[in-house]
Amino acid sequence: MFDRLTGREVELLFCLLCFKETNTAGGKKMKEEKVYNIGVLIGNAHTAHPKELIQGICQGAKECTCNLLFFLGTQSSVFSQDIYGYKMGEDYDYQFNVIYDYALLGNLDALIISYGTLCIFLENQDRDNFFRRFQELPCIVLEEKGLEGDGNYIISGNYSGMTDIMKHLVADHGYKNIVYLSGPKNNTDAIERKEAYLDVMKKHQIPVVDTMIEYGDYSEFVEEQVERLLDSNPKTEAIVCANDEMAIAAYKVCAKRGMVVGRDVAVTGYDDFSLAQTMEPPLTTAEQNGYDMGYRALMEAINLCKGYGKIQLRLPAKLKKRCSCGCTYNNQPEKIDFQNKEEAYFYAEKKIKEITEGCILHPENRKLTEYVRSHVKSLVLYVMNYFLFSGTVRNVEYDKKGAIGILNLIINGTYKDFISTFALLNTIEAFLKELAGYAEDTVKKINVLELNTAIQNSIYYRFCRRKEEEHVLFKRKSLMEPLFERSILECIDDEKEVYYQTALQLQKRNVPRAYMYVFDQPVEHRKEEEWKLPAKMYLASYCEDTNAMSFSQNERPVVDTEKGFCDYLPKEAGHILLSFILYSEEKQYGLLMCESEYQEIPSLYVTSLQIGNILRFLEMNKKERKIQRELAAKVKIIEEKNEVLNFISEYDQLTGILNRRGFGENALRLNKRSKDKKAYFIFADLDHLKEINDCFGHSEGDYAISKAALLLKDSLGAEGVAGRLGGDEFVAMIISDESDFTRHYKQRMKQAMEELNSNSGKSYYVEFSIGIIEFVCNDNFDLSHMLKEADAALYDAKKERRASIKK
Repeated sequence: MFDRLTGREVELLFCLLCFKETNTAGGKKMKEEKVYNIGVLIGNAHTAHPKELIQGICQGAKECTCNLLFFLGTQSSVFSQDIYGYKMGEDYDYQFNVIYDYALLGNLDALIISYGTLCIFLENQDRDNFFRRFQELPCIVLEEKGLEGDGNYIISGNYSGMTDIMKHLVADHGYKNIVYLSGPKNNTDAIERKEAYLDVMKKHQIPVVDTMIEYGDYSEFVEEQVERLLDSNPKTEAIVCANDEMAIAAYKVCAKRGMVVGRDVAVTGYDDFSLAQTMEPPLTTAEQNGYDMGYRALMEAINLCKGYGKIQLRLPAKLKKRCSCGCTYNNQPEKIDFQNKEEAYFYAEKKIKEITEGCILHPENRKLTEYVRSHVKSLVLYVMNYFLFSGTVRNVEYDKKGAIGILNLIINGTYKDFISTFALLNTIEAFLKELAGYAEDTVKKINVLELNTAIQNSIYYRFCRRKEEEHVLFKRKSLMEPLFERSILECIDDEKEVYYQTALQLQKRNVPRAYMYVFDQPVEHRKEEEWKLPAKMYLASYCEDTNAMSFSQNERPVVDTEKGFCDYLPKEAGHILLSFILYSEEKQYGLLMCESEYQEIPSLYVTSLQIGNILRFLEMNKKERKIQRELAAKVKIIEEKNEVLNFISEYDQLTGILNRRGFGENALRLNKRSKDKKAYFIFADLDHLKEINDCFGHSEGDYAISKAALLLKDSLGAEGVAGRLGGDEFVAMIISDESDFTRHYKQRMKQAMEELNSNSGKSYYVEFSIGIIEFVCNDNFDLSHMLKEADAALYDAKKERRASIKK
């Protein structure tokens, strides 16, 4: 029964049966499937092979109930080597190595560790010690055998793949002078591939010396190593590279030396990355399907979460012979001869299978295979039916559009990221040339060849146009990056607002979900020091859909081993988050997690660097403001102390009024601000101070001085200043336009002294003798001259004082 139903009908029938079972069990709701949170540690994320792994893992996640958290090593100093001739920022690339430890705060269900992509940068770290950090988690290791070589792993058939390449070069081409560009010494893939090279050379009795082997880092920036190989081995016939990225460097060096790859020297790679077929000439390599490895890794990680057994898998690597090794394409199409339509359709099925399998990058994905096969089938049957078996000459332009339309559905459709455009075009071209060779009708032969040309031109044009659009979009994003930083720096004095604006800016860039986790205090991490991940982090801000929020420092939700990153995700599955380290020079600030497609890794990486710089500036700004506050507090203390010192230096300690220095400075200021106003200078002498001291004691003398100073000060109000010159001498200055001021002032002072003496209870009088002179404030004010004139007036006043102050 089921073989007559489509896949979708079977799926619907299965759902119906499940619904019936749940209803018969008492109408209970179907149990929700658990959402698994899978972490992925992957390094060298800017290069081709890691991108393929990421793509395969993401595709697998779309078919499962899970979330993905990528912890990305985005070392980038090597790119400046190619552009500027030296490595910019190399001193701080080590900061990216610590991002993998952040997975320990994820509260993850399982972990995928792409050790082959990250061990390149781990320098002196021991492999088993690295794996022990994560031994509490179910782990799938890629391109390595895991803890003590006995963990869960998926690894390429490195030895057999490289052996096939070497046998092809030695046996088929007869090369003997073959040099080898190996991967890193601590990398299992590199070790096994190098072993295959050495074994084949040994088997064919070809000697290998040390100068025939160099070690690279799996990147395309290994031209220096290629140069050394060619300089040390001038008769080199073939350069065998441990991966395709390093083969790019071999191509560049050969071109620089005027050597034609495939003619003057053979070059091979390993991986069959997406650009291998488009290199000039196309690269001979061993196919290691990164998509497939990533997809399988995700599926096996889910199985580990469900309690399934150990997985130890080697994926076969298939030799891909192309022109870079010296092979030439067979331009002669296969001769076909159909006796009847049944044979023709048998041939069509064969071609449908070849074209489908040749262009898809992820053969394990059945939906992808069915999607591509259905369209390839439509194209093949369309062409064969109407170009070969139709009795009439058709509208060729119409048929061209029809065929190109079908191809566009494949290349630009749902699974466009999983299709090799160039492989599709090559297999289509071979198919059409075979048909043209079969066609007896010259018109039809020409039509088929014209169709092939039209397809090649149209698809190449669309492909180039798409790449150009992607490039233009990336350039526009790059131009917008400075605005990201500028808008946030405008609020740098408000830490909470800085985090809010960061989340808001990410939201404006169509990032549907982003989280910024920070440490309580920045962590200083130097190159030679061992990194130790702090036990806690804090959620500083986030954006989800249309919402954005930030927290002040004492409100931030905590992240630790009990409540990890995954606990802040929405409950439903399907979220893919890319994590980037936030650092600036030696300082680590935290982690940025963004939900986004893997294609956005370059732009988000740039954004993360900007945020790291913003956080550094925020830290510096906070320190500066703290220093400013401390400085302001110290200045205030100094000012207060200065006020005390000024008071001590300007004021009389006994009476609290100005001393000689203080009076002089204040009298000059009063004169200056009262220019052209009438003023009075007063010289006062406390009567018989010696008699008070001798008869009643010095304490009573001090009392008399203090009361006299208070009487003088109170008599002036706000318009004058008073001071004690020393001993029993006092001086004052007042601004007043009162008529007959001198007489009135002496009367007021006399009344004040009488009132004091009547209420003091003392056995002596406290009385002044006063001399007053009048003047107008001006620029020629001379204090010493005023004192002399006032003293003369005082002399006359003393003649009227009591003979004794005793009552």
